[in-house]
Amino acid sequence: MGRKKVKLAFIENINERKASYKKRLKGFIKKAHELKTLCNVEMAAIICSPYHIEPEVIPNNDVAISTFTKFRELPDFKQSKNMVTQKNSPRKGKGK
Repeated sequence: MGRKKVKLAFIENINERKASYKKRLKGFIKKAHELKTLCNVEMAAIICSPYHIEPEVIPNNDVAISTFTKFRELPDFKQSKNMVTQKNSPRKGKGK
């Protein structure tokens, strides 16, 4: 039996929204650690949410600071070389 397709829309019920946030955050952290391990890349993430007073830093503050410092020290053209924003990202899928 397959999974049901999730409709991406704002979740009105605060309890359902918080539960979904926790579940997806756990999955995000797992995927980030898998990417770091499998591809031997340096990874850091800062997650700000309305459910916590302070932002969550993954894996920890020292690693995140060093990763973002290395990024900021790169020349501008190298920083933006592989950046993709929502506006200029290619749309994948079937055009109907």
